[in-house]
Amino acid sequence: MSMIVSRAVAANRRARAMLVLEYIEQAVRLGMPVPEMLRASALAERWPIRKRLERLAAAVEGGAPLSEAMRLNVPEMPRRAVGMVGAGSRTNSLVPTLARLVAQEREHLGRDVFRGVFQRIYLLLTLLLVCGGIMMLAVFVLPKFEQICKDFRVELPWESRAIRLAAQTIVIPAFVVLALLAFWLYADAWHEIFDPRQRRRSEILRGAIDRARWFVPIFSQPIRDQGYADVCHTLAAALDAGMPVETAILEASALQLNPVLRNRLIRWSQLLSRGMDLAVAARAVRLPNLMVGLLAPSVASATLADLFRFLGRFYTNRAARGAAWMRAASIPLTAILAGAIVLLLIVAIFKPMLLMIERVAPYTRVP
Repeated sequence: MSMIVSRAVAANRRARAMLVLEYIEQAVRLGMPVPEMLRASALAERWPIRKRLERLAAAVEGGAPLSEAMRLNVPEMPRRAVGMVGAGSRTNSLVPTLARLVAQEREHLGRDVFRGVFQRIYLLLTLLLVCGGIMMLAVFVLPKFEQICKDFRVELPWESRAIRLAAQTIVIPAFVVLALLAFWLYADAWHEIFDPRQRRRSEILRGAIDRARWFVPIFSQPIRDQGYADVCHTLAAALDAGMPVETAILEASALQLNPVLRNRLIRWSQLLSRGMDLAVAARAVRLPNLMVGLLAPSVASATLADLFRFLGRFYTNRAARGAAWMRAASIPLTAILAGAIVLLLIVAIFKPMLLMIERVAPYTRVP
């Protein structure tokens, strides 16, 4: 229940951030002074939004950069949005950056905000119950079955032996990890509810989680694609502003990116400063093959900014498709996997009983 309430609170805070972002985008797009536009918009809003708009207007009027003012005065604002607004301000591409962020935030809020939390609860409870069932079977049932099978001179089936081996090597540690994860999610949910500001995990924990998410098979693909999309859009804007390629890459690395991708961008810029070819350096830091393959022709034809714009659109669409596929397939795949494990447990329980029955009273065909 706490996770559902925390999701509702998080959705409400994200809606506040989106509303502030829309006011900023409208002011920048129309060429109006941002502080005056924010103060005028605050008159039509209720207290939480009005307070944030007034503080944001005062910070911008006082000379603070827009991204820094957003970070300090709108605590609900996502870190990614703050980083992209800062990059857009420095590369003179604030209007398209804000338009892209507003469109993405509208799409995010248009989804079912409770579907994700229900999927997480379902997956976590399913894994806990399956691991708990395997542990109970391995600790209390299989030792008795093994002793009885020895008395009847019947070998324990391979399904039962596999369950016992899995419980000894994998299931018990996995159950402990899942229990700790469930406790952490429960505490994190209550922290989300009662924290008046946006929750901030420690940088060490955030970095470890981000690095793990980058390397998880299949599930990491939308995260990687979204990071590549943000980098490509920033590179295109920086090159249009006349920045050298090395400086543009460093500008992209200043975004709120996954640490793995940020380190690769910094390494890419360092290799270019040493005189290495753009495509060769990209291959050396393990950037996507599509990007590496298109870099050399684009450099030769002087269409590097157009290439990065194309790649930004490509990776944005692919990230959206990957995220949609994962949301649609997560519950069916979990149900199939759990069903297969439950079937193995049933076989591991009933097969020894059938073998012992066959040993005591073998079936004889009646003529």
